[in-house]
Amino acid sequence: QVVSWPLPCATCVLFPALAMDLATALKYKPDGDAPRERGTESADQCRKYIRAIQQHPILSREWLDLVGALRVLARSVHRDLQKSKDAEALDVAGRDAASAGTLWDQETSETAVRVLVEEAKVSLCLRMMHEYKVWDFDERQRTETLALAMQAHNLGQAQTELTCRSFGQSLGVLLWRSLAHVETLQLTDITLLIQHCAMVLDYCDRHVCHGHLDAAASLQDTAVLFYVASLFTHAEALNNTELLAKAREVNLLPLLVSHIRRHAKTGYPPEMALEVAKGLAALCDNEDFPFHFSAFFDSLDPDEMRAFVELQDVLVAPLLAADRGVQKVLRPLTDFLDRLRRKL
Repeated sequence: QVVSWPLPCATCVLFPALAMDLATALKYKPDGDAPRERGTESADQCRKYIRAIQQHPILSREWLDLVGALRVLARSVHRDLQKSKDAEALDVAGRDAASAGTLWDQETSETAVRVLVEEAKVSLCLRMMHEYKVWDFDERQRTETLALAMQAHNLGQAQTELTCRSFGQSLGVLLWRSLAHVETLQLTDITLLIQHCAMVLDYCDRHVCHGHLDAAASLQDTAVLFYVASLFTHAEALNNTELLAKAREVNLLPLLVSHIRRHAKTGYPPEMALEVAKGLAALCDNEDFPFHFSAFFDSLDPDEMRAFVELQDVLVAPLLAADRGVQKVLRPLTDFLDRLRRKL
C-alpha cells in the first residue's frame, strides 16, 4: 500500500526553496563542480548520485559537495510526481489490484526513490537527517561550526546558510517520498524514525511560536507530520507492538496533538491536514491502540485528554466542511473522539 500524498501539497509545502531558479541555486553553491540538473534523470544517473550519499561531518568539504547531488535527486522526485500515470502499470503480473502498487509497479514511477531503496540508503539518509537536526537545534555548536566552515572554505554567511537549508530540504524531500511506502518502512530503522519525529515536534513545541510554522525556513517542521502519518497508517504491517511502545515512550502522540493545535489552522495546507487526520484515523483503527490509549498520555492527564478531543474542532471539522467525502476514511478518528468526549 502507498500513501498518496498529493502533488499540490508537495509543491506548496515541501518544495519552497527547490523552486529557486537554477542559476540562483548554483550561484550560492560552494562547489563549482556540482552536478548539472537535466530534464529527466535516468535510473543510472540517479544511482550515481545515490551511491555518492555518505555520512560526512557537517559543513566539511565532502558534505558541501554532497548537497548538489541531493538537490538533483530532490528535483528528480519533484519531476516524477508531475508525470502522468502509467496505465500499463495496472497490468503488471502479480500486482495487488486492491492497493496503489509498490515502488516497482505503481502507476507513477518514482525512479530516485526506487533506486534509493534498492541501494539500501534510506536508513542512512534518516541518520544523516537526524544528525543534521541535532546539530541545527544546538545553537552554540551550530554557530561554531558555521564560523569554522566559512573560514576554512572561504564562504559567506548567506551562502553557507543557503547550503544548509538546501541540504535539509533536499534530503527531507527524499525521505518524505521514501517513507510514504510501506516496503521502505519495513527496511528502515523505525526506532530512530520515531525518535527523530519526536525530537522535531518537541523542538517546535518549545521554540516555534503559535501560528508561525514556516516550511520554507525548516522543512522538517512539516515533513515529520507525513512521517508520523505514514507510521500510523502502516503500523500493523510493521512491528505494531514495538512501534506503539516506542511512540508511547517518546510521547509522540501528545507532541503531535500539540503541533496540530498550535499550527493546523494557520500552517497546514488542506492536503497536509488531511494526511495527518488520515494517519490518526488509521491509529484509532489499529486493534492495539484503543486498549492502550491511556498509556500514550501522562496518567490520563485531563488536560492532555481534552487536547486530543479538541482535534475534532481544530483538524477534523474544517476537513469535513470542505469535503464531506472524506467522512468515511476519517470515521475511526471521529468515532474515537466522540467516545472519548463522552468520558470526559
